[in-house]
Amino acid sequence: MITGMPPIRPLNANDTAIEGFVPTPGGPMQNVDYYQLVGKNFAETLGVRLIDGRFLDDRDGDGAPPVVMVNQTMARTFWPGQKPAGTPD
Repeated sequence: MITGMPPIRPLNANDTAIEGFVPTPGGPMQNVDYYQLVGKNFAETLGVRLIDGRFLDDRDGDGAPPVVMVNQTMARTFWPGQKPAGTPD
């Protein structure tokens, strides 16, 4: 399940509160242009290579704590030299 693939679907540009991020003049904005709502097995279906953490699974869904997957560009931009999503399961 996926809500749509860029560039076919409309842009979803939204300010995103990124914990610990301190904006700097000329630096990146807290903006995510193509966020996605996806179902479990999304990453495996697309052949995404897991670098850290875990993929979505049966623990995720209604009533579960929110989860997030980020790509390397976002991780390097907002959390250089750090784990972007905390300690993996």
